[in-house]
Amino acid sequence: MLAATIEPRLPEEVQVSIPTAALEAKLGTQSTFSALFLGLAAVALLVGGIGVANTMVISVLERRREIGLRRALGATRGQIRGQFLLESMALSLLGGAAGLLSGVLATIGYALSQGWPPTIPPAALIGGLAESSARRQGYTRRSAPRALPRPWPSPHSEPQRCQEGCL
Repeated sequence: MLAATIEPRLPEEVQVSIPTAALEAKLGTQSTFSALFLGLAAVALLVGGIGVANTMVISVLERRREIGLRRALGATRGQIRGQFLLESMALSLLGGAAGLLSGVLATIGYALSQGWPPTIPPAALIGGLAESSARRQGYTRRSAPRALPRPWPSPHSEPQRCQEGCL
């Protein structure tokens, strides 16, 4: 009936379609891509966190003599732990800032290449830096399981023994 109303002389030339199926397919595709990109972001954050944790473990292993010397000079385990926590947070904040900057530049570049106005919510910028710092702090405060051998000297070992190399 609609085709005859739009073009009374040739109603068979008019095709009427309901866009419901196309809209449902578009929404399904959007949700699939959102889930895919969320998964990719989660993997990237996990890999970044593991990378920072490995860097800090290697830093501790390479600096055993310095740790032993500081212990021999009277530094407490908490002071040494605080030093490494501060170093790891600084490292992760610098890495987060570099990643944030590259993401902002890529977003602006892509938006400008498409002729769109670049818009980046400030909450996303603040949240990215806060998350990189919080994630690193969580990794540092969590201790290795007791069943696994620790690759660094025990904090209860004697300072002179640590200076000579505990491992």
